[in-house]
Amino acid sequence: MSENEIARQKVLEMARLSMLTDRISEVHIKNLQMYPFVFFENVTSVKIDYDLSNKLGVDTKEDTKNADIEYSIDSAKTNHLRVSYRLTLNEKSNDNLERRFAAIEESTRTLFWKQVSVEVYFNDKKVYGSKNV
Repeated sequence: MSENEIARQKVLEMARLSMLTDRISEVHIKNLQMYPFVFFENVTSVKIDYDLSNKLGVDTKEDTKNADIEYSIDSAKTNHLRVSYRLTLNEKSNDNLERRFAAIEESTRTLFWKQVSVEVYFNDKKVYGSKNV
């Protein structure tokens, strides 16, 4: 198994553990706090607000063929699966915002589940909200 595959399996196991315990790990928190500094310029502060509670009937199914874990989430109840990034930054120094939003959304969903909704606020103004999957 390659290093990438091992890392991917660890991320999947961490997501599963979060789902089962209704808590996110320190690694999750650190990643969520660092993503804005990776994807945006001139960020001076970051506040993260999230609701990833498992009161939604989240279930897992192991795919033995691909050695993966498949998550099943009732899409009608995914309103609570969200991560909000509240950033203080210089908006003028951030071009290609659609690519930046796509990158932070993809990274957040990779860390948890593809149904996680991502919101981004610049200086207390909502500038992005992901579409439901």
